[in-house]
Amino acid sequence: LLILEALLEIVSLFLSSGAISTVRRTSLLLLVIGYLMEWAEVWSGGEAEDVVERSLCDVPALELHEEWALRAAWIFCFVSVIALLRWKMNGSPVLSGVLVTLALAGAAALGYTGHLGASLVYLHGAAVARPSAACGGGVAANAATPTAGAGESEHTGEAEE
Repeated sequence: LLILEALLEIVSLFLSSGAISTVRRTSLLLLVIGYLMEWAEVWSGGEAEDVVERSLCDVPALELHEEWALRAAWIFCFVSVIALLRWKMNGSPVLSGVLVTLALAGAAALGYTGHLGASLVYLHGAAVARPSAACGGGVAANAATPTAGAGESEHTGEAEE
């Protein structure tokens, strides 16, 4: 929602005065909802941190993800304040420029936070269920075997039909 809000702010710079009002109201609505959701995400990430931290070998990667999430949340806090000031000042062009710049910075911070979160899952295995040995092997047993060649079954190495 916040990235879409940033894009709408850019679009509003190129619209006629009649269309700007609708786009800016939509942008403000996305900003309010996205801002509240961003802080809920920061809170839920803090709640999950202890559990995820125990399964990681690279704890600094988790801390970096947390830092960028907080940066994004605070940037959009400032975006929210500026959006409200612009609304009170009847669309000040200077505030619009500052708002677009900060919204783009916030969108970039959100994108980077998402990248860091994905690397926690896909590179470090954060919050990924690992079947126990009692499962009869499962994914853990298959991960230790070499990858099957083209046209071969992963489990038996025999040709598939």
